[in-house]
This record gives sequence, C-alpha cells and structure tokens, in this order.
Amino acid sequence: ARGDVVAASWGHKTGHTAHTAHDLLLKLPRAMDPILGIFVAQMGPIAANGILHADAEQFGANVPFLGAGVEGRPVLVWGGGTVGLFCALFARQGGASEVVVVDPSPWRQDLARRMGFDAMGEDEAWRRSDAEMMAVMGSEDAAEGPREVAHGEDREREGEGGHVRVGAQS
Repeated sequence: ARGDVVAASWGHKTGHTAHTAHDLLLKLPRAMDPILGIFVAQMGPIAANGILHADAEQFGANVPFLGAGVEGRPVLVWGGGTVGLFCALFARQGGASEVVVVDPSPWRQDLARRMGFDAMGEDEAWRRSDAEMMAVMGSEDAAEGPREVAHGEDREREGEGGHVRVGAQS
C-alpha cells in the first residue's frame, strides 16, 4: 500500500523503480528501521540458501521444510560474518542439535558466543568435527580457497562429511 516500507533485492544498482507486477516486495513492520531491509531481502535469503543445500543433501527434491536437513544434527558454520551468523541462526531455528561457528577472528568468535553459539578457530574445529557434523559454509572468502575449504573438500571426497557453500562463488 502507498507509504509502506518494503524490502526487495535488485542486485548492485544505484536506483530502481519497483513494480508490483514484476518485483517481490516484502512489507516491513512500521517500527523496523528501513536499513534493516537488506537483511530481509539479501543476506537472509543467501543464508537460507545454504540451509536449503543441506536440506537437499538429505532429502533431494522432497525437502519438507527449511532446516529439515540440519534438524537433530550438529552443524559447523564456516565463517562468522553476516551470512555465516544468519546460517547459524537458521540452523538453530531448524533444530540443529548443536551449532558451532568457525572463524579465525577472535572478535567474530566472541560475537557468535554472545549470540549463544559455540565458536572456535579453524584448527580446533577440524579436530572436533566428525562424520555426523554437517558443515555449512558461511564465509564470503570461500571463493578464494582458504585452507578449510580445501580440507573440507578432501574430507567430503573421503565420505567423512558434507559441505554447503554459502555466500561464495562455486
């Protein structure tokens, strides 16, 4: 309706004229700061896509609900930035038995802990991970080939665990 504050995603543009017949517009609550619309329209969906990848690994095309693939399973989220923390939130909401955020930055680890997650560095995470832990890639830097991605792909090939890359180029 006229005057509503909405969230939408149009990629990297300076401006856009929205059209209700062509664009998905998500009405935001009146009390919500409009700047937070970026999380509704962009970052949240990127993180949700990572959880959907985990769901598809488990259920193929018959995913019953968002988070079904992580329900009751421990989850490692590689990367404690915006997308990674959203992945962690979605995993927790999806019923993961445990959510661990992995990031080399002590500041990001502390932030994840303040949000109620376990957090650790990469080396500790590899020592702790096992075949039952689903790895959800939340790092925007994954495209650059960090050490954990290479290790994870080796583990996946060996059948020791799965990977879902979120917010990264494949």
